[in-house]
Amino acid sequence: LDDPAKIRSLDLNYAWLEEATEFTKEDYEQILLRIRKPNKNNINQVILTTNPISIFHWTYTDIYLNPDPSIAKHKSLWSDNPFLDKTYINELQKLQGNYRKIFVDGEFGLLEGLIFPNFTIYENVFDTVKEYVYGADFGYTNPSTLMKIMFLETGKFIADELIYESGLTNT
Repeated sequence: LDDPAKIRSLDLNYAWLEEATEFTKEDYEQILLRIRKPNKNNINQVILTTNPISIFHWTYTDIYLNPDPSIAKHKSLWSDNPFLDKTYINELQKLQGNYRKIFVDGEFGLLEGLIFPNFTIYENVFDTVKEYVYGADFGYTNPSTLMKIMFLETGKFIADELIYESGLTNT
């Protein structure tokens, strides 16, 4: 998937993306476009397997939170695997914080070391915005970003990520 043109004429019934968090959302969408091979059962599907790394990753926002009934979700834990050796289990039990949440509890994690670690994600702003500013950082290989910071009458602020994308040009 390093070049979507390489799979352009591929016809598949099934695709399994192991460690799905290593794929981009565009990679996933390209695979979805290729799942079209006619078959007697009319079954074409993509299977994603991964550790639940971050609530900001597309596998969480676009798959896990998606209420679409055609998306089946299954959660299994290390304790469901009868083939794990005791050394590995002991190492898992030592994990703390975000790693424990992900690898032991099977929950989506949150990036550690954030500048503002205590935050809430809102779909809508209900408070009165007193003023706002924009901040930008340009990149090509690294993502270009555009943020809108809204200062509320309550003294709090809201950061709205408007752009976070690699490969953009000035135009």
